[in-house]
Amino acid sequence: MAFFDDQIIERVQQATDIVAVVQDFVQLKRAGRNFKACCPFHKEKTPSFVVSPDRQTYHCFGCSVGGDVVDFLMRIDGLNFVEAIRQLAGQANIELPEATPEQAKGASRREKLFGIYELAQRFFRAHFSDVNSGKQAREYMAGRQFSPEILEEFGVGFAPASKHLLYDGLRKKGISEEDILASGVATRSQYGNIIDQFRGRVMFPISNAQGKIIGFGGRVMNDDLPKYINSPESDVFKKRQELYALHIAKRHIDRDDPYFIIVEGYLDVMRLHAAGIRNAVATLGTALTEDHARLIKRYVKEIVLVFDGDKAGENAALRGLEVFLTEDVSVKVVAMPSGFDPDDFVRDNGGDAFRELIKTSEDIFSFKLKLLMKRHNHREARGLLTITTEMVSMLAMIPNAVLVDRYVKQLSVVLGVDEQSIQLELAKVHDKLSGRFKAQEPEEDAPTTSLIKNPFQAEYAIISLIAEDETLALQAREVLSGSDFLSNEVAEVYDRIQARYGEGRSVSVRVLLHDPRIVADREIGQTLKSYLSSNIYAHLSLAEKSKALAHCIQQLRLKQRQCRADEIRRKIKEAEFQGDHGKVAELVREFQELTRLQHS
Repeated sequence: MAFFDDQIIERVQQATDIVAVVQDFVQLKRAGRNFKACCPFHKEKTPSFVVSPDRQTYHCFGCSVGGDVVDFLMRIDGLNFVEAIRQLAGQANIELPEATPEQAKGASRREKLFGIYELAQRFFRAHFSDVNSGKQAREYMAGRQFSPEILEEFGVGFAPASKHLLYDGLRKKGISEEDILASGVATRSQYGNIIDQFRGRVMFPISNAQGKIIGFGGRVMNDDLPKYINSPESDVFKKRQELYALHIAKRHIDRDDPYFIIVEGYLDVMRLHAAGIRNAVATLGTALTEDHARLIKRYVKEIVLVFDGDKAGENAALRGLEVFLTEDVSVKVVAMPSGFDPDDFVRDNGGDAFRELIKTSEDIFSFKLKLLMKRHNHREARGLLTITTEMVSMLAMIPNAVLVDRYVKQLSVVLGVDEQSIQLELAKVHDKLSGRFKAQEPEEDAPTTSLIKNPFQAEYAIISLIAEDETLALQAREVLSGSDFLSNEVAEVYDRIQARYGEGRSVSVRVLLHDPRIVADREIGQTLKSYLSSNIYAHLSLAEKSKALAHCIQQLRLKQRQCRADEIRRKIKEAEFQGDHGKVAELVREFQELTRLQHS
């Protein structure tokens, strides 16, 4: 976690109104004590995004994301925890404590890199604008029909052919050789001397989602190879985690139809933006990754991938896009006409023609099915098996049941295969991917019947119930300890809450949302934050909450007994195999007692 303790976090939060922060991004409308809006994190027509000024939390009942104002900024702007706290503290004029020497060293290293990139960018821009040294680069970009305005917006520069000019300039500013090499703007040659990494190239600064320069791409102006080179990876630059021009495109998302267009190159992106197609981004010489999917999901729930129409382009599209399915991001694809990339196409045909091309995009399922049908004969057994295996594997990645049902019907019609057969094969794939847990039904009269469906949910519900009510925490403490939980991570959060109450300290959702365990474990953290921010028990009286807590504890107890019963069965088999009849009798008696308790 960051080097801010609970008191600092609380102070920043107390000085911040979540309503004021959120309404800078979405249009909030009063709904009783709360505010509602359409969720900025997924597509919806009916508002299910709720902001609570009382609890200073947000929660979407559509996609289940939730948290406090810090989490909101982290999600909406792609900030890390420290950056979000610093931003809010700055707005509230709160001075933050200094970092420890070790933390300061890490932060300093990143800040040094950002500083070097800014100086390098000024160097490249100055040479691009220079009457003499930048003439060839300006003529090259003008010949490609880019206006001065778009070149300035994207910060296009020029690296002169000199081997040491940038390096020498940085050294004169007191920057160490070690830091310059770490930044990647200079490199050590095969002869051991240090030379500039980029020479004789048009330069494209690469920025992160917050607009900070984290590296560069350089393009030759002739037929030399390699045509492009990018900065090497560093502490602040990971190619698999970044998208070119995201910091610009995210400001131009159409809230009525939010999606990104993904292309391959810097010039493709710039051409589309110049034509008014402002939601275009590009990868940085890598295939699309899960990190890209998670990054994109912060801003939109749909992408359109533009790819070359040849076989290599088709295969690249398939490899890159399936990672988005597990992140529940809708994927569409469109092939460029033969011989064109987006830059060429828009130059020759205009932006409107490209918009019409985008309208012809098809979803990834239909695209892959057509592609497989083209490559394999579905009327033959081998071809049919290949197609169904590939398509069912894709279906297993899609978390949305409605979409899966639709695609199963589509696959059934196209292949002439019974829907039930496809569903059976899909079930087999699901069983291989993850073991299934059969949830135990809660008591019918419990107030949480519609909310708590299995013991794992009961754990989260217990945390939610005791988080702001010491009376309920005391009730739980009498019969429950951290060792009773199924999840070690949730157990740590439970123990921390009880410890705070035991020390006479208050517990609040706002502090709990930044518990180190919640921040550290992504999956468990998101589920806990969803429960804590949803406030699903707010309408219940204390007596009803007490009953709900007892029900949740009962769920855990039942699961514990089931686990113990399974263990006893295993030990009985071992004792029988060893001929230990006394041990068998002892274990049978214990099993009978467990069975009695389970049905009492």
